[in-house]
Amino acid sequence: MDDGKIFIIGHARSGTTLLCDFLNSATDVFVLKEGELYWRSLVPAFPEYFNRRSSQLQLPWLKGNYLPPCLSLELRGDQVLAGLSQFYRRVGDKVALGAGRPEQLKIWEHYATHHFNSTYIFSFRQPVAALQSMRRLFPNDSYGALLGAWLQSLELMVRFLSFLPRVYVVPAERMSDGVLANLNTKLGIQGVVAGAAIRPPAMLDPAEALPGIGPIELAQLDRCLKIYNDLYHSWDDETLRFTYRQNAYEYWRHYSEEISSTARALDLVISEPYRLPATAMTDRRRAVLNAYGETGYLDNEWLGIAQSYVEDFAEDGYGHYILALMLAARQEHQPALQHFEDALRFGHDPFWVRYNRAELLRKIGDYPAALEDIQTAVALNQSHPRAQELLSEINRVGAPA
Repeated sequence: MDDGKIFIIGHARSGTTLLCDFLNSATDVFVLKEGELYWRSLVPAFPEYFNRRSSQLQLPWLKGNYLPPCLSLELRGDQVLAGLSQFYRRVGDKVALGAGRPEQLKIWEHYATHHFNSTYIFSFRQPVAALQSMRRLFPNDSYGALLGAWLQSLELMVRFLSFLPRVYVVPAERMSDGVLANLNTKLGIQGVVAGAAIRPPAMLDPAEALPGIGPIELAQLDRCLKIYNDLYHSWDDETLRFTYRQNAYEYWRHYSEEISSTARALDLVISEPYRLPATAMTDRRRAVLNAYGETGYLDNEWLGIAQSYVEDFAEDGYGHYILALMLAARQEHQPALQHFEDALRFGHDPFWVRYNRAELLRKIGDYPAALEDIQTAVALNQSHPRAQELLSEINRVGAPA
């Protein structure tokens, strides 16, 4: 039985936002834009965090960007959809897969465990055009890593189609008025269909469209193009699924093997091994640390989660760094200084550790130590304007009379 939840999943720059906006045009639907509930399920006061983050990103006040005030600000991440379902008939989240994000290995585990009877809409895009667009958005990521995000979205799509009962697919190049109208029918909603146009797959020369791509990536991109073309031409715009030319199980086994083989050739991990033990990078408490790092919002529950995380992952410099920031905000100076020291010892970015420790040392009046930290920070990142200002301030106030 359909539980009323809808999740949109696809690699970055593949039409997930267009699909999310279309669904949110229906008055009885609310789909978050990258709330990442599969990862942030343990974040306390999630609506407060989500709205603060959106405000800091200067997103417009539109459905999906912010959670409405009818929702309690104290709800945990895993309680948000249940809260929204009191006001909207269909609720969900939009997931855009990025390159090299280990926490995204948790997607299958989360949705298959907690949302088995939900509706899923996967989107994917011609791989050369997808890589070209993703590279503009993520200029520091390698083509191999970006191709990994493309492969990961397809690997998840195959897995979801094989296991779960309500999975639809919309290739970005096949999005049209007719397809969106069919989606309305499948979901039982009235999203606004307004002039969507079919965009045939762009016939781009990979060497021209992707400057600097290496021979290994080009070879695997060619394999991805073959996978894409086969899927594209077997997709049916009425069922929003694929027309199998053979036994369905064999069909998905073939693509699963092709996707996994391509990822291995690029030395990428796109799928979670069975019963992957907890690691620092995929422990969901880390999402609370991320949330604090993004917004600076803090309450006692957030602090307790950070402390328990550091206890379990005592050699994670990032955990010590965020805990130090939390303790400094609570004016617990000595414990904060100890965790800053541990953050350095366990390899967290020395610029950020020394910059923020210098701020704390300045506040408590230890100007010689603050000066040493901020001088080191400025040497590591001379273009950071606030670091330069802090250096001048410490020099001025802390100079001997």
